[in-house]
Amino acid sequence: MSQQKNINFNGKDIIIKALDGVNIEDALNFKPTQNWFENMKLQKNLYLDELEFREVFYFGTKPGFVTWSCKVRDHNLSLEDYTLKYGSQNGYYLPGYVFCRGNSVSILPILSCKEDNTIYTALVEQARIPIGKESKLEIPAGILSDTDGNIKSAALDEIKQELDIKDLNLSNLVDLGSIYWGESVNKWTTSCGALDEHIISFAFHKNITKKWIHDTNGKLTGENNSGERIKVKIIRLDNLMFKSRDSKSLVSYLLYERLLKYKLIDKKLNKLGRPYPCSCNIT
Repeated sequence: MSQQKNINFNGKDIIIKALDGVNIEDALNFKPTQNWFENMKLQKNLYLDELEFREVFYFGTKPGFVTWSCKVRDHNLSLEDYTLKYGSQNGYYLPGYVFCRGNSVSILPILSCKEDNTIYTALVEQARIPIGKESKLEIPAGILSDTDGNIKSAALDEIKQELDIKDLNLSNLVDLGSIYWGESVNKWTTSCGALDEHIISFAFHKNITKKWIHDTNGKLTGENNSGERIKVKIIRLDNLMFKSRDSKSLVSYLLYERLLKYKLIDKKLNKLGRPYPCSCNIT
């Protein structure tokens, strides 16, 4: 039997439900769920009438993913008025299935080797069960829903864990999106037809040697006890788009290339000049 409670949303009581076996409080208090509600409150032309939590997936004892279906309108018509206007009840509510996991970080390594005057990057190879693949090449990444909110620290932890690089600190991380789009709009969406996730694209620079490449390429990393088995792959940076068909990798590389083009950074991520103007101001 489903659970139910009423909450006040934008001055109106709405019904919140949860399927049998789903902890409604865990689902509702999940930080990415709260962020979704806050975003919805800011939308002037979206009206939330009802929501039903369908599943909570836990990382240990903490919620990691929450799914729900919701009834959201993009009009302020009653069902009767909508039917009179359009001749049918079809389309009264927008598609409203949500897979909520919160935001993520991705990290593009920029690796300079003076011995051959080449810039490399590091990819991680691992199985990705949702797409039915035993091997997927991508840049390092991690979710933020189970962190304390320190985004840079979460990104640094991912680098250390997945690439086994220890000699980095927070000052080495460059937020590519903040430079290109601005600090308040530095995130981008992945599959927003169903997923709430936004990604923040970081990069870092490190001087390396051929010996480092030899020692690191093919290295096994990750948290084996969590089922995370990762192999590091070192490739030339300019081969990234040929080697990885992963959105995080491609967007990060595009941001890096555009920032180079507009001379906002140099190849080693040193910041140059003033922020490039918004595209709406370019003539």
